[in-house]
Amino acid sequence: MTSPQPMKFHSLQILRAVAAIVVVWHHILRAYSIHATAPMATLPPTPLAVAWLREGLAAGVDIFFVISGFIMVYVAGPYVRGTKPPHDFLIRRIERVYPPYWIATLIVIAGPLLKGATGDLTLDRVVRSFLLVPGFNAEGLVQPLLGVGWTLSYEMYFYLSFCAALTLLRTRYWLPLTAGIVGIWAAAIVIGNGSAIGRFLADPIVFEFLFGCAIGWYLQRRGRPRMPFVAVAVAVAVMFGASHLHETGAIAPIWRCLYWGLPAAVIVAYTVSLPFEPTGPVGRFAVLLGDASFSIYLVHVTIVYVVMGRVYPPLIERGLLTRIEPAILLSTLAAIAAGVAFHFAIERPINQWRHRQRSGAGRRAG
Repeated sequence: MTSPQPMKFHSLQILRAVAAIVVVWHHILRAYSIHATAPMATLPPTPLAVAWLREGLAAGVDIFFVISGFIMVYVAGPYVRGTKPPHDFLIRRIERVYPPYWIATLIVIAGPLLKGATGDLTLDRVVRSFLLVPGFNAEGLVQPLLGVGWTLSYEMYFYLSFCAALTLLRTRYWLPLTAGIVGIWAAAIVIGNGSAIGRFLADPIVFEFLFGCAIGWYLQRRGRPRMPFVAVAVAVAVMFGASHLHETGAIAPIWRCLYWGLPAAVIVAYTVSLPFEPTGPVGRFAVLLGDASFSIYLVHVTIVYVVMGRVYPPLIERGLLTRIEPAILLSTLAAIAAGVAFHFAIERPINQWRHRQRSGAGRRAG
């Protein structure tokens, strides 16, 4: 934003919380249905794990990508005016993402190492994972050791692209930004070398970042967008309808940026249009979950598969857990609680330390 005092979007923080919880549900339903192991697999299947719903919940990631594009434009004011150098933007994002991600990755690595199992822990794999450089896992997927980190690889790609665009054409950065992302995607499609980086760059999911940027540009020029709630209802219906078509083979996942990305953009635009101010404990708690959404996202798979995977077998054997639905609820609460704890114990102290360091450096420079 170019204004000295940018608007606050508490509603967007709540959307972050919703998106994080939706992704948590996606992984929980997969864990307790298609990835279920004994004794969880012996329980009656839950209708909540129907394929179109289970896989459609993955659209929470697309909402995150659109939000990222919006935020990039939203915070660009000082860099466009030249009061801050573009590399400051990139450094701040690196400091924000990497330390919590590294700690979450170390937690994932610690389990196999303590058991003496190296498995996928080759030097190349570890280095790529820690740097968020795309690489193949044992199943041939482009994922780091912390599986959900594949989205952070795209985030870093977005940040690098944005920084480069600001450097090349400060006041018209949208030109090299759009041309660069579209051009690199087209080149990756044409070259098609089958490498992890090639596959990563050839995924049109990168356009979702530009959708978010477009919302930010609109906001700068015309203010908060006006959008009826019915548009959100239609967007959600399109998301899950497309998920059903995808599961039946009617549409290819390569078009995710259209059947999930565009509806995600509608949802983000509607959320930005809401001048929400948190009041009361419920509103403040919802914003807190938004603040902790990154931490929830980082730790939830470990909680669902590793921690709760050890809790449920004895409960099932003793007849205390006879259905999957209570496990879904318990795992959701555990993932949120662990994410909030990680936020307060790890993420927020790191960010507070960063801010103190920057403030101290500013005072010394002054």
